[in-house]
Amino acid sequence: MAVGTSPVVVVGANRSGTSLTTVLLQSMGVFFGNPSDVYAADSFNEGGYWEHKRISWVNRKFELSLSLSNLGIDALPQNWLAIPHTRFLLESLKKEIVRAFDGHELYGWKDPDNSWLLPFTIQALKELGATPTIVICVRNPVEVAKSQSERSKASIETAPVNWLRHTLSAMDDSRGLQRILVPFDELMIDSAAIVGRLHKAIPGTVILAESPVKPGLRHHTDQSLPELGPLTGMIKETMTIAKDPEGFAEGKHDETVHRLRRELDTLGRLFQAPLPTAAITVFWEGQKTTVELFPNRDWQRVRLPVPSTPNLQLLLQLHGVPGHVWVRSAKWLGGDSSIEAKLLSGPHAGMQQAEGMQCFQLSAGPNQVRTVTPGSGAGELELELFYEFSTLISASHSKVMLDALGI
Repeated sequence: MAVGTSPVVVVGANRSGTSLTTVLLQSMGVFFGNPSDVYAADSFNEGGYWEHKRISWVNRKFELSLSLSNLGIDALPQNWLAIPHTRFLLESLKKEIVRAFDGHELYGWKDPDNSWLLPFTIQALKELGATPTIVICVRNPVEVAKSQSERSKASIETAPVNWLRHTLSAMDDSRGLQRILVPFDELMIDSAAIVGRLHKAIPGTVILAESPVKPGLRHHTDQSLPELGPLTGMIKETMTIAKDPEGFAEGKHDETVHRLRRELDTLGRLFQAPLPTAAITVFWEGQKTTVELFPNRDWQRVRLPVPSTPNLQLLLQLHGVPGHVWVRSAKWLGGDSSIEAKLLSGPHAGMQQAEGMQCFQLSAGPNQVRTVTPGSGAGELELELFYEFSTLISASHSKVMLDALGI
């Protein structure tokens, strides 16, 4: 089983013309999956969504594994490849791509969330020997906000932040690849020019005798940008770049895009929602000691003071919101030596072996792990662990930032 080496990935913020652009590409000969594999049309998207169900499902799982929301502002962590579940999800994505597009040379898929998950998508395709063309759809965020508000009253407040995150991430993470900007205004006014640009960049596509884009599909035209504090200038600069598709494709705006994305990431960190706290308590012979964990979406080394008594049974109790604690190394430390420690599942811990590591489930009750100090004794137990919490903490992140800025 094999897929073509030059897929097309359509990205952009929700309601930015991604579905319409996909309709164009499908008419030009790009295979986007069997009808039963993509989400069907409804009253919000009469031409169909064209998102591949199973590929979108893997993307949602990847978001959840990071405790991130597509409505938030948090960037994809730089260390995302080292996070537990990532390898499993990469293999899942590769499997779904092959299943959906086996035997097709000219194929692709559309998913707005791929805008900020592009590194995940690009890595999976790289491992399949494929290099994608990225089609980035850009629409004025005021129109996007009004269009999204038909679905959610809250989205009109957070849409500009969400739009910046999706648009700047897609622009920045697609550097070094062939990418094509599709401004929504141009798509509605002169779709033939868009077709020509796509045809020139994507071998195997055909020129359309008649465009499926109809002006009546546009329901919102208000582009008056309200005052959004520091976001106003960032949006204006991003929209200026979007009006120069040729210059963007040639890389003329890469430095500006990267700077704007760093500025957005800085704002995001300033107003980052607090991550759930956690701790490990060690019990032995009526005594205990507690060490706090600092959730940071990264691996951390934790040293737990333990008595030097040889062959002493210890009980480690994990405290925190529901989730998992992944342990990829456990060592007894004493003097200049270290000895591998053996961890066993205790009550409620739900320990399992996964991806070459031990994974302990955190539930509402006490979550306990058992171990025994070595015969030579030790002074510390060192754990290299990752605290994966199941709570989505980013959904209201954009609103928190806007409130703090007085917007």
